[in-house]
Amino acid sequence: MQVKDLILGIDTGGTYTDAVVFAPGDKKVIATAKVATNHRQLADSVTRALETVLQEGDIAPEKLARLAISTTLATNAVVEGRGSRVGLFIIGTTRPFDLPAEAIRFLDGGHDHLGREVKPLDLGALVDAVALMRPYTDAYAVCAAMSMENPAHEKVAAKAIELVDPKPVFCSYQVSSRAGIRERAATALINARLLPEMQSFVAAVKHALKLLGASPKVSMIRGDGSYLPLDEAVRRAAETVASGPAASIVFGSCKVPGQTALVVDVGGTTTDISRIENGRPVIDQQGSLIGGWQTHVAAVDTYTVGIGGDSRVVVTRKGKLLVGPLRVVPVCMDRHAPPADTWLRPATAGVCILKGKQTDQNDTTDPVMQKVAKAGAMSFEQLLAGLSMAEPLLEARLKHLVHGRKIKVVGFTPTDALHVLGRIELGDCQRAIIAARTFADALGIEVEQFCRRVLDVTCDGIQQAVLDYTFRAETGKTLSGFFPRRTESRLLELGVKLLVPLLGLGAAAGELLPQVAERLGTELILPGHCQVGSALGAALAFAG
Repeated sequence: MQVKDLILGIDTGGTYTDAVVFAPGDKKVIATAKVATNHRQLADSVTRALETVLQEGDIAPEKLARLAISTTLATNAVVEGRGSRVGLFIIGTTRPFDLPAEAIRFLDGGHDHLGREVKPLDLGALVDAVALMRPYTDAYAVCAAMSMENPAHEKVAAKAIELVDPKPVFCSYQVSSRAGIRERAATALINARLLPEMQSFVAAVKHALKLLGASPKVSMIRGDGSYLPLDEAVRRAAETVASGPAASIVFGSCKVPGQTALVVDVGGTTTDISRIENGRPVIDQQGSLIGGWQTHVAAVDTYTVGIGGDSRVVVTRKGKLLVGPLRVVPVCMDRHAPPADTWLRPATAGVCILKGKQTDQNDTTDPVMQKVAKAGAMSFEQLLAGLSMAEPLLEARLKHLVHGRKIKVVGFTPTDALHVLGRIELGDCQRAIIAARTFADALGIEVEQFCRRVLDVTCDGIQQAVLDYTFRAETGKTLSGFFPRRTESRLLELGVKLLVPLLGLGAAAGELLPQVAERLGTELILPGHCQVGSALGAALAFAG
């Protein structure tokens, strides 16, 4: 092995950050690591994963030739509404746009389909608008009619903006060469919004590498499975939004060369489904839907459902068992929550809320934080009763506090059910048994029967997602939308057989997907290192 012959792949998911050291010459995995994802500081997760995998493999940092990163940084920022305040300029049309800009200004100008100027650019109006926007914006985005044929007005506008306000300017011609002014504007705008998130992340990665004494060539995985140099990712951050599923499908493509298969990545938070046709990833060339806005960002064709190993289990007042979409800390993985039989009851939210690790001055005035800090641990119902706040508002506030690590939410999950049934040993099984018994006693069934039911419902959700994805690929519609009560029909039983194999990835894939594959009458492929498949896929994308 050469001194600098190793590739480090890192994937930051909603629950875990995985790392893999891969030797491309030998086509061999040298070491793997899995650490909890820090949602407040994703860069911290990358740093810890990097340190852990080097220690695990007894690898000197200077042996790393390349570092390939797959991250949910861009996805989370868009979904949570974080990022720069952007001033958006639209040149050559006055059509109203519903885009997440701080301010939007429409200007005369633009070109026709042959690249000929339709109207001169109104520079006076542009300069006046920048002066007004300047105190309220962090960056600017510019999109002109037919700029993919002639970007002259975008270039002139960018230069004029920089002369008035020296902040970053993002032009649509730099990120899209396709028709569709709304989609090009959205693509440029989202790149501008993600600027501070990506700048911070890139700086943190560079700092971590410097501390470790490593100097690899660093790239980020794009949503289509290719990669960007780290510094270029700052200006093209929108292209990394689907990088997690892209890394997964690169891994899958290497494991089933020349074949057609569905790649099912079962994580702690979500399950992602994508497709390989004749050994190649299926890419949605029309552009991704990011945060509700259609863009021109090419990405793997992916379907995501909010169900995974750490999804919350709830039993409704009518006795129906539900799994997901909320992610919680499994009972077995948290030693600070009180025993589950003191707070967990069926027909409730089924969660215990505890103070998290991050604090600041605002916590002393936040009514939710005040209640949680005083009590130490509270059920959702106790917290709701002590606040003059509507239930949906409290749920939204808790979600925000969880992302900021101000609080943590503990509940029973499929991971707990697997512990009770003796199929995994990662945490405190006794705590999981206490929680399961609370549910089982209320339902009048045995503990093991309850846990098997939890896993059945979890597999139901994954199976339905697989069917929806494949049905959409064939018809343009989802099966659940076409026949929403398929499993409850008194008159019709609809059987489906999947004609291609499932290729499983993720920590829970080996426990949940065999049942899903059996129900669908197909083969399940669980390749070596599938538990860290996305991180390995990131490395393989860089290895070529």
